[in-house]
Amino acid sequence: MALPGTFLPFDKILCPIDFSEPSYTALKAAGELSIHFSSRVTLLHVLHPIPVVKDAAGAAHATGEDTGPSHRDDLEEVALASLREVGDEEGLTGERVSLVVLRDDPAEGIVHFSSDQGHNLIVIATHGRTGWRRSVFGSVAERVIRLARCPVLTIGDPSEW
Repeated sequence: MALPGTFLPFDKILCPIDFSEPSYTALKAAGELSIHFSSRVTLLHVLHPIPVVKDAAGAAHATGEDTGPSHRDDLEEVALASLREVGDEEGLTGERVSLVVLRDDPAEGIVHFSSDQGHNLIVIATHGRTGWRRSVFGSVAERVIRLARCPVLTIGDPSEW
């Protein structure tokens, strides 16, 4: 069976960032790869959708404190500014980097965005959860590996090395 498409060079790299230390390690790897392959890097942060519950009358209500449109916009602006900051720290600026904030299920959002935008490598952190924590919380990286249509490079948590 022939592999679909061409994998090398990696000219469009996607690096999901959840603002954890492991994701910063993955960002360093994505930055190094982008230099090696003269690639563009997209830094992506996926915000969980705000849950909506229905009352007895069937009217939808968002859960949480202030969940109006201005609050959602504020969350996206803060995430975008934070992406810019971590990108700048790694020297990913100007034409080399794109910054994107989505509201979706993290794994599905990463995979759909990667596929829609034609990324040919995803560099993602793993958090090293095992046992019951993995069962309860799941693994975004594991789901991305299973669902992605391009290669996925996983970078482990340096504190686990």
